[in-house]
Amino acid sequence: MHSGDTVLGFSLGSQVISLYLAQHTPPPGVRFVLLGDTFERNDQLVAGRQGIPGDIANPVTLVVREYDGWSDPPTNQASPNYGLAMQNAEMGAATIHDYVDARIDDPANVVTTRGNITSVLIPTQHLPLNNSRRLSGTSAEADQLDAQQRPLINSAYDRPGPTPEQLAAATPEQVRNR
Repeated sequence: MHSGDTVLGFSLGSQVISLYLAQHTPPPGVRFVLLGDTFERNDQLVAGRQGIPGDIANPVTLVVREYDGWSDPPTNQASPNYGLAMQNAEMGAATIHDYVDARIDDPANVVTTRGNITSVLIPTQHLPLNNSRRLSGTSAEADQLDAQQRPLINSAYDRPGPTPEQLAAATPEQVRNR
């Protein structure tokens, strides 16, 4: 690694990089981008001495797609809607754990920064839970369910989510559900 390099990790590769950063000081000027990682997950790893330290000198960007169940599971187990949120996250793990079209510079993203660590949440316009209805041609029904279920599902998350304006402005290329 040299100054100006970018190290990219995806999914479990992000955990490998997190462990490296917990145990080593990288060369100055090296940037890290971890796809499928969040502050919440990093905080868990830090507690086990395997996460990115909060005082890291290098820039680190954590990127997650909203409702990607592998990377963005619900965190508020006290929510009465936790079960519904878990069902949605499980569908998200199966359908949107894909960062090929992710645009980390999209203004619709929810960006949070702590020191040199920046978290980017890419909004997901349609709930993964209702994708099967969309695929079977009942998009209006899926849209209606999305509108009813999104606030319930979001109550099971402690992280900031997109505003309605950010959700509407999210580009279809980066939020499409496959």
